[in-house]
Amino acid sequence: MADQLEFKKDLIKFATDLNAEVKETVKKVAVDIFTDIVLTSPVDTGAYRASHQLAINTVSDKVVKPEKGRKFQKRGATTRAMKQLKNIKKYTTKDVIWISNNLPYAKVLEFGDSTDRKVYATYILAIQKAEDTVQRALDKI
Repeated sequence: MADQLEFKKDLIKFATDLNAEVKETVKKVAVDIFTDIVLTSPVDTGAYRASHQLAINTVSDKVVKPEKGRKFQKRGATTRAMKQLKNIKKYTTKDVIWISNNLPYAKVLEFGDSTDRKVYATYILAIQKAEDTVQRALDKI
């Protein structure tokens, strides 16, 4: 009986430790992806960079635009977007992390259109880059 109780305690500790490891890994990957997206985003007016959103359990509907006739400074757009990282503190392993950009031309910057406009693929490239971090984390488990 004592062995069963000890085994049960060991399983509970393992599950608790694993949950904590998964939580921290997911948070790190989300922060890495979001940071990479923000820092590699093209800047013209700065609205695209400033409008990246990180939310927990719901897709943000926010759009950040500079005042009429003005532009964000590159640094200001980055700072504004990076403020979204505070939302990661709310994350638990039962949550979903959403990273998005609601500007009408965000999809064109990511995937292109029928013109010869440059494709930036900031989301795709950030996710591909993060796959290494995820694999290293899985290898530790």
